[in-house]
Amino acid sequence: MARFSNYGGLDDAALADGDVAFVRMNTRLRADQLQPGELALSENGRMETNGEWQPREGYDNLSGALTQDGVGVFILAEAAAGAWYVYADVAISAADYDTTAAGVVYVQTSGAHELVDGSVANIENLGFANTDPNGNRVVTVTSSTEFTFALTSTSESYTTGSSPQVGTIKIGQNTLREVYGSCVLSDPNDSNAEYVVIVTTDKAIAYKLNAADVAVSAVDIDYPGGGSIVSDVDVKQAFDYVTIFRNSATAWEWDGDFSGGLAFVAVSSGSKTQHVIYTAATNTTISAGVVTVSETSHGRSVGDKVTVVATASGLTAGSEYEIATVPGANSFTFYADADDVSAQHVVYSTKASLGGGYINMPAAPWGVYHQRRWWLPYFYTDAGSPADRGVRDEIIASDILDRGTFDPIGNQYRITAGIADFTVALHPFNDDNLLAFNRNSIHVLKGVSGSLADVTTVALTDAVGCAARKSIQQYGEKVLFLSDNGVYSVSFIDEYNLRGDEMPLSESINTLIDRINKSYFAGAVSVIHDNRYYLAVPLDDSVENNAILIYNFLNQGWESIDTTGANNFNVLNFHVGRSGQYNNLYVVTTNGGLYRVSDTGRITDELVNSDGSSTLVEIDVPSAATTRRYILGTMENKKWNRAEVHIESADNSASDGAISVILENTDATVELGTLVDIDGAELPTSEAKIYRQRIGNKRAYGAQIKFTPSLGRPSLRAVRLQGMAAQRQQQTLS
Repeated sequence: MARFSNYGGLDDAALADGDVAFVRMNTRLRADQLQPGELALSENGRMETNGEWQPREGYDNLSGALTQDGVGVFILAEAAAGAWYVYADVAISAADYDTTAAGVVYVQTSGAHELVDGSVANIENLGFANTDPNGNRVVTVTSSTEFTFALTSTSESYTTGSSPQVGTIKIGQNTLREVYGSCVLSDPNDSNAEYVVIVTTDKAIAYKLNAADVAVSAVDIDYPGGGSIVSDVDVKQAFDYVTIFRNSATAWEWDGDFSGGLAFVAVSSGSKTQHVIYTAATNTTISAGVVTVSETSHGRSVGDKVTVVATASGLTAGSEYEIATVPGANSFTFYADADDVSAQHVVYSTKASLGGGYINMPAAPWGVYHQRRWWLPYFYTDAGSPADRGVRDEIIASDILDRGTFDPIGNQYRITAGIADFTVALHPFNDDNLLAFNRNSIHVLKGVSGSLADVTTVALTDAVGCAARKSIQQYGEKVLFLSDNGVYSVSFIDEYNLRGDEMPLSESINTLIDRINKSYFAGAVSVIHDNRYYLAVPLDDSVENNAILIYNFLNQGWESIDTTGANNFNVLNFHVGRSGQYNNLYVVTTNGGLYRVSDTGRITDELVNSDGSSTLVEIDVPSAATTRRYILGTMENKKWNRAEVHIESADNSASDGAISVILENTDATVELGTLVDIDGAELPTSEAKIYRQRIGNKRAYGAQIKFTPSLGRPSLRAVRLQGMAAQRQQQTLS
C-alpha cells in the first residue's frame, strides 16, 4: 500500500504492528492485552535467547516397545486402535497370509462374527509357522463372515486343527510391559557409564546410555522369588544400591553390580538383632589389611558396623568398621590399616540404640537420601508383613552410612504434632536442613545431620502446600513445586532462611493450570534441565501425565505446552543422564519405555505404535505458535489488508508450514496458505525468507497470526500485520 507523508481528514492512514522477538507465552490475559514478545499460545515450541520461536526436537525412542511375551501393545479404548466390544466367540474356519498386501491376514469364520470395523478382537489357537498371529488385534471387517488384520511376517501358513476362534479381547495378552518406576544408575567405577533402570511388571531393565543416541547393553534384573509389581513405586540409587520403595510392602534392593547376581533382594524385615558383644577368645586374624573375625552365629550382614571395645592387636579401641564380607554364619571380615596378627582376642560391639532397640527399614512409599542416610515417611512398620501405623506426619531416618538400621527413638520425628495435615515430601536444600512439604503447609527442619532429637522445626507457611511430591525442584535460590493453585516457589533469603512467594509462578498460564485433572495431579513429575523447569501433568480427563509445561528461567516465562500426536505417551519420570560427556534429558513413559528428548536432532517423534503392534512409528511434532492480538493502537474496527511473516529453516531440513490470520469481531480465520502454496516450494535448509500475503481488507477489531509447521523445524523470527481504520472521519459542513 502507498504511504504518504501526511493524510487528510478523509484519508485512510496505513497502520501496522508486529513482533520481532518471542520470549514467553501468556494464556491468562486476553490476547490483545499481551505485551510485545508474548505469544498467546506456544505448542511444542522453544524460545531461545535470540528471540526466535522454533518447534521442539523430536523424541527418540531408545528402548523399543517393552512388550510382554514379545507380541505387542494393547491400549484400552484408544482412538488409534478403536474401541473394544464384548463379542461371542466364533470359530475360525480358514486363515490366509498375503505377503503381497504388506502383511495382511485374511480370516474366515464359520458363522457371522458381528465384529465392528476398526475394533479390537482376540484371536486364539490359530496354528502358525513363523510369526504368532494370536492375541488382541485391530480388525478390518470385509464381510459378515470375513475380516483382516495386519501382521508383519515372512511367508506364512496357518492351521485350524486346535479349534481357533475370534472373540472378546483378553486382558494380559499382547500387552506392553507396564512401567511403574525408574531411576538413573551411575557406575562409580566408570566415569562414562550411566544407566536408566526401568521397573516393569515382572522385572527391571537397565539401559546403558551412550553418545551414539542408542540405548545399549539392556540388562534384565530379576525380582525376589518371581515377585511382581502392579502399582507405582519410587526408585532411588544410594549407598551404591538401587532401592525400590513399594509403599506398604517391604522394599527391594540391588547392589548395582552388573558382573554379579542380577537380582533384587528384599531388605531385612522382622525382628532386628539388637546390641551384641563379641568376646570369643583368639577371634581375630589380620592379613594384608583384611580382618577376619570368628564368632559363632554372629548374625551380622555386609554393611553392618562393629566397634572395637578392647584389643591386644593393632586395632584401635573405639574405632568403627563396616563389615565387608560374610563368609559364613561363624565369621565376617572388614578392612583396617593394621599389622598382620593371628589368633588375637578382640572385644567387639554392635551399635546400641537410644531406646528400645533398632529396627530394619520400614516399608515406605518413597525415600530421600540426605546427609549420608535415608529419610523415609514413617507410615508402616518394618515387619515381614508391614502394618499401617495410622500416622501420616512422621518421618524416620536411618543411621549415618547405614542404609538398613533405623532407631525409632533417636531418629524418628513428628513434623506437625498431629494437626490436620500430612507429609507429602522431603527435600534437601543445604547441608544441615530439610524442607518438609505437607499437603497444606511447608516447614524447615534444621539440624538434621545428627540425632533427630536435636532437630528444630520452623513453619514456613500454612497458606499453601505441595500437591505432587515429584514436582519439587530447586533452581538457584528458588524451590519450585505444584500446589492446588498452580506452581509456587520458596526462595532463599540467606543460607538458612527462606520465604514463600505470594504470587504463583504459573500465574501467566492459569488457564492451562485450571485444566489439570486435580484427581490425579499428585502423580505430576518434574525436572530441571537446560535452564528450564519441565512439569508433566494430566490435562483435562487424562489420568496420566499427558502434557508437559515448560518454564524458561532465562526468558523468565512459560515457554510451551508439549504434547505428542499419540494418546499413549504418558510421562512417568524425567531423568537427566550422561551419554558420553554430555548430560541429556530422558523421559520414561508408562507404556513406551525410554525416550531421549534433548539434543536428538530429530524433526519427528519416534513413538511406540498404539495399533496393537510392537513397532515404532514416526509422528509429526504437533507444534504451533499463536501471536498476541494486534489492534494497531486503536479501539476502532480495522480493515486488515496485509501480513508479513519472517521464517528461517533449520540447518538439518527444509521447511513448510501453514500461515493463518485469526480475526476477532468479526470472528473469522483467513488461511493464507502454506509456504509451498505461497512460494511454490519448500523453504530450503538454512535459508530465511519474508512471506507477504494479502488478507483481503477483512473487517475486524483485532488480528493474530498463527504459524503451524508441517515439515522440519522452521524458526518464526518476526511477524507484521497491516491495516487501516475502518471508520472514515466525518467532516462537518458549515
